[in-house]
Amino acid sequence: MATNICDRLRLGVTTPTAEETRLLAAEWAAALPADATVALHGDLGAGKTTWVQGMARGFGIAGPVTSPTFTIYTLHRGGSRMLAHMDAYRLGSPGEADDLLLEEFLVSPWCLAVEWPDRVPAWIPRGAWHLDLEIEDDAGSLSEAKAEASADAAKADAAKAELELRRDLRDARADRAGRRADRLAGRLSR
Repeated sequence: MATNICDRLRLGVTTPTAEETRLLAAEWAAALPADATVALHGDLGAGKTTWVQGMARGFGIAGPVTSPTFTIYTLHRGGSRMLAHMDAYRLGSPGEADDLLLEEFLVSPWCLAVEWPDRVPAWIPRGAWHLDLEIEDDAGSLSEAKAEASADAAKADAAKAELELRRDLRDARADRAGRRADRLAGRLSR
């Protein structure tokens, strides 16, 4: 019998209420390593935002956590962690996520929770935790929550390096655009 929260989730867990789902997510959040990315998979209404509410509780975040469907992402600061909650459902293309400059807010120790991760695959590093949620009935009971993640430290390091490369690329693009603007401004002043 699995006693570790991660092992229990790998086997699949059923919760009878949304509140019990939040409690399970809070317990799981406490076990997450620093600078983790969580990809939340599931149909509309499967409990993705409910899960993130529990994660926020586990990080000591006291304020309300709602779905960022229209704002795309929200940032929450807790006692020990920062939680960036992204809902990619309304993004028209994966490239739109890059335009959000979200990585600027990922200050260690952070956790990025992404709803609808299939819409932004480039934002999901190889070492991310993947959580599959299914709803059983209209009463809000979660029929199953399963989490999969690699415990391989090399993959986690690769994910951090990938994020740093993404930042460097964005900075290089901005620098190149700045130099071009300077050249154009020089031509206009002649």
